[in-house]
Order: sequence, then C-alpha cells, then structure tokens
Amino acid sequence: FNQILPFLGVLIFAYFGVSLFVMRQGDIMGLLSALSGRSEGGGSSSWSNLNRNILLDTSVIIDGRVSDIAKTGFLPGTLLIPRFVLNELQYIADSPDGLRRQRGRRGMEVLAELQKLPNLLVRISDINVDGVREVDDKRVVLGKQLKSIQYNNDHTVVFSVAMSKIFGNKLELPVEAARFETLLEAAFEAGLIVDAVIPKSESERRALWDLREDFEAMLHGRTTFLYDVSLPIREMTSYVTEMRANIAAEWPEARCIVFGHMADGNLHLFVQPGIDGAEHAVCDEAVYAPLKSRHGSVSAEHGIGAEKRAWLGYCRSEGEIAVMRALKQALDPKQLLNPGRIFDPA
Repeated sequence: FNQILPFLGVLIFAYFGVSLFVMRQGDIMGLLSALSGRSEGGGSSSWSNLNRNILLDTSVIIDGRVSDIAKTGFLPGTLLIPRFVLNELQYIADSPDGLRRQRGRRGMEVLAELQKLPNLLVRISDINVDGVREVDDKRVVLGKQLKSIQYNNDHTVVFSVAMSKIFGNKLELPVEAARFETLLEAAFEAGLIVDAVIPKSESERRALWDLREDFEAMLHGRTTFLYDVSLPIREMTSYVTEMRANIAAEWPEARCIVFGHMADGNLHLFVQPGIDGAEHAVCDEAVYAPLKSRHGSVSAEHGIGAEKRAWLGYCRSEGEIAVMRALKQALDPKQLLNPGRIFDPA
C-alpha cells in the first residue's frame, strides 16, 4: 500500500488542480492578463488568443466531440461558424438519404448544444469569400484572412491548409490537379489501377466520403466480423485472394467487404458468413493465417488489446514477444496498467 499511496496522491491532486482551473479559469486568465499587461507597459497581452476566432466546419459539428471539449472549458476563443457552413449543414439535414439526414440533424443538435453553453461564445457570421465556390475552399481562405484557428477533422481540408502554409500563394491548385490527372492516366496505361473517380464539386466529394464513412447500412441485420490488418501494398492482391478463398471454403455464401487506406498498408475487412452460428475464431483463422507469409500484422491502427492477443504469434516471433513481455514486466511489475491487455496477467 505504501507504494501505491504516492501514485494515488498524484492522481487526486491532479484531479483537484484541473477541476479548480476549469471552474476558475476566467479569474485566472484575467489575473495573468493583467499582470502581463503591466509587465509590458500596457501593451498587447499574450492572452489575446482568448479572443481570437475558432473556425468550425461541417464535419467537426457533425462529429460532435467539439461539444465535449467545450464543456471542459479548454476551448479559448469564439466559435465562428460561417453562414455558408451552416447552409451546408442544413442541406445535409434535409437530404432525402436517411443516413445523411441523420448526420445533418445530429450536427444541428450539436450546434444548438454549443449555443446553450454558458461560458462559450458562438457566432454565426455572414462573411463570405468572393470568387471562391466550394465550401471547403471558402473556409480555408477565410481562415487565412481572419488569421483564425481552423478546427477540422476532414483530412482533405487539413492537407489544403498545410499546403497553403507551406507554399503560400505559390501552390496553384489547377496545375496540381492537372498533374494528378496525368499521373492517373499513366497508372491506367500501366495497369496499376482499374478505376478512379475525381470529384468535381463539394457535393461529389461529400458523396465519396459518405461511401467510406456511412457503412452502418452494410452491417444492419447481418452477422459481421470486423478486422483491421496491415501488410505491404505489393502483397495486398494475393492476400485478399487467399483470404476470400479461405472464407468461401468455410461459408460458400459469405460476403467479404474490403476497404481502407491502402496507401498506409492498412485494410479493413467486413466478413459476413451468411449463416447463423458462425464461429468468430474460425473466421479469425481464415483472415489472419494468410498474413504470416506476407510480413503482415493482425492489427494496423486499433491495437492488440485482449481480443487479438491469441493471434499475436501470427505477426511476431517468440523472441519479439519475449522482449515485449520483458519490457512490460520492467515498466509495470505490479501489472497495474491495462491488466490483461496483450499479455495474460502474471
């Protein structure tokens, strides 16, 4: 108990410290701001960031986690939602497609929740960007004009913002788009790709992302085993062929859905046996066994945890597992951290 007591004390004091800061952050920031102003002869305070705009986009609002962050009090500044973002959100909420409509209405609920938070300022702005058509492009340009924080979880827009910071006005998007199309044509001629789609508008881009993100409909009413594996890109075709053959040999009516971010060497697999009573372990063997000869891993981004620990030997040698176990024992001899994950408790 004497060894655990200091650890518990740190957790308790850390909790009270964070709670105190969240409850009294306004007073603390005001005091620090005043002290900073005095030390700089009344100049601008470094805490002026508290008053800057945080530009939200549609995907962040629909995602909803921004509301949880705002409730903690650690979101300084004014949440700025341009009118064109709000219009896009309303368009999604009125969509004839059930899944899109559900996402849009969820976004409207999150927005209403944000507006009700007592210590948060949410502002709907009618500022527009002349000469720019697409919503994402408008948001990037507006963020640069206002020098605001851009809160975004859309990887396409994050990339655009990063490129604009690196290259500034030197990055000519039409030129880059033409280069990309030339690259695709060469890939077609070389037989490297079979098909490709390049969105020409915001609605087309959203429709493509919906195919990737709104997969719940594929799972409805069907027993589905989900997997997350990784392997070299050059091995993917032969792996999928062998994996599907394994599944078909066990369940002839099964359906295998394969997608993911292949450029990262990551595949997501949905296996639907098509019969009742299918054993998860049998499917695991069919999916994981082909990875052993291809330098693959039974997990890409979701970890080993408890569910995959029995299959760890398919992608790690006995020596590697022994080293992992030794490191775990050295760093956590009491097995206090995540007991039962990766290794059975000693």
